[in-house]
Amino acid sequence: MSDLFWPGDERAGALASDAAWLAAMIRVEQAWLDALARAAIAPGTVDLAGIVSPDDLAALAGAAEDAGNPVPALVARLRARAPWAHRGLTSQDVVDTSVVLLLRDVVERLRAELRDQVGSLAAIAEGHRGTVLAGRG
Repeated sequence: MSDLFWPGDERAGALASDAAWLAAMIRVEQAWLDALARAAIAPGTVDLAGIVSPDDLAALAGAAEDAGNPVPALVARLRARAPWAHRGLTSQDVVDTSVVLLLRDVVERLRAELRDQVGSLAAIAEGHRGTVLAGRG
């Protein structure tokens, strides 16, 4: 999507898509559930990845209107299989942390693109190192 409030969004591609954001929110919930289990607060952990998929995006987006964000609807689906999911977290915790995860992925991509560009520019400079040019006054 590219519009007034999201200029350049199309260049992020799948890195900032709804599916990527959903996956990031699930990663946050998974990390928290795993931490609760390691601390012996939760009785165990469950793989949350298969509970919700990109096929659920439309339903989650629809439910987000009531709460102002998709986390409550996501948590309801996760708790069907993992009752300890989200215990001790707020929706804001999940939204903020998932945004940071998405941004980390974007920064990694930008760094890779910048390395490629610097390499290309260095190759051009090296290739023209001995090229004679007219001076400018």
